[in-house]
Amino acid sequence: MLNPLACTVCHLSFACLLTIRPSGASKPLAAHHRLGSANKVFSSTSRGKSGGNRRLTVVHNHTRVKAMQTQSWQYPTPLYFESKTKHTATVILHHGLGDTANGWSSFAPMLQMKLPHVKFVFPTAPTRPITLNGGMRMTGWFDILSLDKLKMQEDKAGLEDALRNLESLVQAEVAHGIPSKRILIAGFSQGGAVSLLMLRSHMQVAAVLGMSTWLPLADEQPLISAENQNTPVLMCHGNADQVVSYAYGQESLQRLKAAGAPIDFKTYRGLGHSLDPKEVEDITSFIMKHVSST
Repeated sequence: MLNPLACTVCHLSFACLLTIRPSGASKPLAAHHRLGSANKVFSSTSRGKSGGNRRLTVVHNHTRVKAMQTQSWQYPTPLYFESKTKHTATVILHHGLGDTANGWSSFAPMLQMKLPHVKFVFPTAPTRPITLNGGMRMTGWFDILSLDKLKMQEDKAGLEDALRNLESLVQAEVAHGIPSKRILIAGFSQGGAVSLLMLRSHMQVAAVLGMSTWLPLADEQPLISAENQNTPVLMCHGNADQVVSYAYGQESLQRLKAAGAPIDFKTYRGLGHSLDPKEVEDITSFIMKHVSST
């Protein structure tokens, strides 16, 4: 049976996340973000005033490259927002289950006002059956069998495939003259899990940011490669998260601490599986600190 909670809450665009909990609110407002809603901007379907469906298409001014294929999964073309000045750093950000690159693309223009030297890369996950949602096909970096057993039943092959694809994106930036230690890796929810896997890579990165997420393959050592032993990590999590349990975030923190990671964990009281303005402020500061112009 389709799990409506997983289907609706993981698909959150960055623009919509900013409106979920206004500054000063005692708890987050209700948010109903469905797959195929107007928040999904590749070729989304929404309900018109007459009740009929209408198609929405948004075209961004970005560089396109050929779609990549890793193993059996087809990875769509990422969105690339080129730097406004000389390109000296890159941020790669992975979306959550059921979303696309466009869901977070408004993040780039906002940050580029302060970080004009940074290029932003927003990959889109392959479309695959998701066991949690009764086998429904949707964008996902890997399969999820159960929200209650994220640590017990993991799609190892899918996770490793997603990491290989991420490493290929990093390698592409290196080929364009950006050292890997000037590339920051970020992700929300399922995308955050992929981002934390980058700590195992033999390519040193600038920093890793995980939002509303957990550490996958936590029982498989090493959690952190020698190259990323000193890579800063920030995890952000609402303590009212009804999708990825806050306890999973806390457990991930302890695992990474024990492995020696220089990690910071920020808690947002009353926040569910989303972001609020304070978290956006924190992640903006983190990104600015670790891919500054100097």
